[in-house]
Order: sequence, then C-alpha cells, then structure tokens
Amino acid sequence: MRGKKGIFGYKVGLTRLSTKPPGEWFDPSTFLLKGEESLPEEETEKPHYFLAKSLVVIGALLLIFRLTNLQVTQGYENRYLAEGNRIRRQITVAPRGSILDRTGEPLVMNEPGYSLDIIPSDLPTKKADRQSIYDIVAQATGISADTVANQINQAGLSSLDPVSIQDNLPREEALVYQIKFNTASGVRVSYTPSRKYDTTAGLSHILGYTSRMTEEDTQKHPDYPNTAPIGRSGLESSYDSQLRGTQGITEIEVNANGQYQRALHDTTPEIGKTLRLTLDVGLQKEMASALEEAMQKNNVKQSVGIAMDPTTGGILASVSLPNYDNNVFARGISNQDFQSITSNPDKPLLNRAVDGLYPAGSTIKPFVASAALQENTIKSNTILDTSIGKIKIGQWEFPDWKVHGTSDVRQAISESNDIFFYALGGGWDKIPGLGVERLRKYYQMYGFGKDTGVDYTSESSGLVPDPDWKKKVKKESWYIGDTYHIAIGQGDLLVTPIQLARALSSIANGGNLVTPHVVESLENPETGEQETLTFNQEKLAISDDTLQTVRDGLHRTVDSDTGSARSLRSLSFSSAGKTGTAQFGTEQKTHAWYIGYAPFDNPKIVVAILVEGGGEGNAISVPVAGRVFQYYMSHL
Repeated sequence: MRGKKGIFGYKVGLTRLSTKPPGEWFDPSTFLLKGEESLPEEETEKPHYFLAKSLVVIGALLLIFRLTNLQVTQGYENRYLAEGNRIRRQITVAPRGSILDRTGEPLVMNEPGYSLDIIPSDLPTKKADRQSIYDIVAQATGISADTVANQINQAGLSSLDPVSIQDNLPREEALVYQIKFNTASGVRVSYTPSRKYDTTAGLSHILGYTSRMTEEDTQKHPDYPNTAPIGRSGLESSYDSQLRGTQGITEIEVNANGQYQRALHDTTPEIGKTLRLTLDVGLQKEMASALEEAMQKNNVKQSVGIAMDPTTGGILASVSLPNYDNNVFARGISNQDFQSITSNPDKPLLNRAVDGLYPAGSTIKPFVASAALQENTIKSNTILDTSIGKIKIGQWEFPDWKVHGTSDVRQAISESNDIFFYALGGGWDKIPGLGVERLRKYYQMYGFGKDTGVDYTSESSGLVPDPDWKKKVKKESWYIGDTYHIAIGQGDLLVTPIQLARALSSIANGGNLVTPHVVESLENPETGEQETLTFNQEKLAISDDTLQTVRDGLHRTVDSDTGSARSLRSLSFSSAGKTGTAQFGTEQKTHAWYIGYAPFDNPKIVVAILVEGGGEGNAISVPVAGRVFQYYMSHL
C-alpha cells in the first residue's frame, strides 16, 4: 500500500504505537497523522484467486460425489462382490416329475444320482496348482487332464457355475470321491437325480430321454441351471418346462480354498409336475408282443401299431419296432454306441407311428368312398359291374387284385374292389369320378398331407400329390393313371399310421377330427391338484348318411363271408375295419395294413397296424388287431 512520499520515503499508516492492549486491532483512522488526509484507495490490482478457488470447489465436489457413489450407490454391489469371496450359491436341481400311465403305473421315475463337478472360480490362482488338481481328477476318473482343463477354460476361470466332469455316478463311487477330493479346492460331488425308464417296447419313442445341457441349450435357456438335465426327445422334451420343477438355492460360506464351512440360507427345490398319460402299459405290451410274433412269422424286422380313443384322440398304445433303450441315452451314450444305433439299417430311432411314410394301400378307400358319396358322384345304392377285372386306357392297364362282380359302395369297401375305386377317383363307365382336385380336398380334410398336432413329438406331414407337385418335383404332367393310383392308396400318396388312425376315428365317432395326444393331465405331486388338458376337435363337413354308409361297409369287412377281415368275427364283440396291401419299391413287395375299430356300435378303440414287407394285410395285420381289441375290451 502506498502513502505520500516523505524524507524517509513513502509514509505508511503506522505513525505511532498502539495504546490498546496487545492482540487488539486499532481503528484505521488512528494510524493517520493529525491533519493528514486519508490514504487513497489501492492503486494496484488484487491478485486473481477466483480460478484457483473454483478449481478447489470443483475438486471437492468430485471427491464428495465419488465417495457418495462408492459408499451409497455402489455399496450394495461392492458388498456383494466382497461376500462373493466367501459365500457361494449352490443350486439344487429339482427332481423331474414322474410320468404315469392311465392306471397310475410309473413309466418314468427318478433314482439317486451323483455327479463330479468343478467350480472354476474356486480353483487355485496359480496355474501349477490348478494343473495339480486336474491331474488328481484325471487319475481318479480316467478322463485326461487336458480334457478337464479344456472344460474349465471353456467355462472361464472366473465362473461360479459348476462344470460337470462325470455324470450318473453310483452312490458308492460318489462317496469315494467325496473322501478323495475333500481338500481339493473347487472340486465337489453333487446330488443329481437321474431318470429310469420303463423298457416296454415302443415306450422309448414316446417318453424320450434327458441329457446334460449343452452350450447351445444354455444360451437358449439362460434361466436353466447348467447342471440340470434337459429333455431331449419325446415327452421329456415337449413337456420339459412342466417336468423340470423349480430349482432350490443354498447359500453356504466357504473358506479361501472354496471348501464348505456352514450353511447360511436354504430354499427347498420343488419337484416337477407329474404327467398322467392316456397310455395303457398293459395294452402297450400286448401290442408289442403281437407285432413281434407277426414279424417272426414273416421274417421281417420292422412294424408299427397305434391304438387311439376315437372320441378324445387319447393314444392308448403306440409301438414302433425295432425299439431302442432310452436309458442308455439318459446315462450318457458313447460316440461308438451312438454311431452303432444311427447306422443300423433297421432304423430303431425312427418312430414309425408318426414319422414313417408309407403308401396307404386300400386303407385309403373308406375316405374316397365318403368323398364320392358327399359329392353325389355316387349314391349309396349305385351298382357297378366290375367283372371286367381291369381297366384299359390306351396302352395302360389298371388291374384289380382279383375279379369282382357287381358291387355297391359297401361291398366295394368290404372286398377292397380296386376297379370300383378307380372309377370313384378318375371316372369309368357310368361314374364320372371325383378328379384329382376333389380327391386332394377330401384327403386334406381328413388330415392327410399335414401334421396331426400330436403333443409329444414332431412328425411327418405325409404327401398328397397333385399336378402342380408332380410338375415341380418330377417335371412330368399329371395323367388319369395318377388319379387312379392315389384313389387306391398307391402312386405318390404317402401317409403315417397316426394319420390313418385319426382319419378312421373321425368316421367312427360321427365326423369329429380329433387331435392325437398322450398326456391326459398334469398333477402337482405335493398338493394333488390336477389340471386336465384339452385338445381341439374339428367337425368335418360330412353328412351322417355318408358316414353311416361308410361304417356299414367297414362293418361288412368283418361281418360278411367275403369280407377281407372276416377272421375277426371270432371275437366276442363286433368290430369294423379295412385291410390294405400296399406295394412299395421295385421288387413287388407289399406292406401289410389293417385299420379298424371296436365295438362297432359304440367305438372305444381305433387301431392302425402295419407290418413292413409283411405281405397281405388280412393274413398278417388283422390277427395283430384282433389281439389288441381282445385285450383292451377285456380290461375295460
């Protein structure tokens, strides 16, 4: 601060000593000499402190924000991460629900099972120490240390999810492992229930099997614990979400080596729903036995049968032979064994009931007859002389399998008169014929050429050919001979056994196209609460008179002296049906078909039986149907 210039230089405000006690400030005016004017205001600029102060304030605010964020906002997360160093969440896989037949007979049950797991995050941090554990595991299990290391590396060393090294361990071996790996960081033995399946022939295709989760499964179902089995086929797959239940979670405290110290919290797993099926395991065994006998008698290796409740669509039995053991798949099948099964020329994995594609042969005739009656192409009393034995068009001949005489539609069904059905399909003599488009319309109405909607598996839709299909696929035009062929179930027309059983059910039950299914209800095993499932039915545009005429023809197949299934008259109840002998391949071999229902007046069971390459349906498949009918009716 500047003053006036004096003899000793610039004067300052302190010109006399203070008379006030030390430590007190004087009034500034007391520092002026008497008569002097007040000092002028500062003439120099004050130092610039604003920027520095601002920076200090901003820094303080950032510090406060960071502390608040760490302590409050991220406090829970940090605390969780810190506790993760000593607390583990162990998932207890819920036991899968049981599967019972319609009488309560268990078809799929759980049995005790164990697995050897490694939790990557609990492994030692040093590579050499980890390798030591891999070596110990390899020595005990016979699995190479490299394989174990690759599994862990694929999961990630920071993963808290257990990696399964060995599944389906017997209890004795699991106890040995518990002792052996008691001090091995990250290694544990887990309780994992395994599935045990009834080995009755044909059930494997329906029940399916489970296997361990793959990486693809984990991505598709991130909410599924990776140690839980997943349904791989059949009911195990289609009803997987209902069968798997709700997992349990146990929080445990572990030490620095990941070893158990004490339990902190436990949530009990909830077992999955019980599936009660429409299947009758007794009928299943009888059908399998009858089919095996027919195959042995005719020296063939493949056959299929399906039985259905015509009013509901509930599948009572379904057998596809040869069979396979789904327990082998559930326990973990080796690549060598799997290749052996898949390369088997008899195709045991093929579910012939829903995926087998076959020419229908004469079993298609009842549906052609109903189409002709409904379209007024014929009347129920139309008579046609078929004694000619064959139809000749140009250079082509279309023969019957035997010479028939005059016939109406009922007799044509019962005797399987080919010429009569050639006429219904493509026209001949006084019958104009339906033509390919109307044939196709009625085939599709009865469910051919499309999925049935069965609830336990995917299925083949079959094939209903038409001129567009033939032009596109075969690069050929459609001829009247093609129409003749599909009208008697030959040519390019392909069906599945379940489609035939479903279509015949609609004739037996008065015109309702049912949805085939094997699950009747879902049950809560803890509370007993039951949920009955419902499946769609479609009312077909077929008159009662038409259906009755066709049913009369099917009844005559059994009841008349000339009927192709007259051997079934020996049963203690009435029945109806249609035989079929379907040509296939180039060696003039034939499949043996029979479709039928019983009793005739109040149908309770429909069957479709096929013995591949078995010859004539009346000789081979009709006796199988007779055994199935007899067993079922005697056990109602």
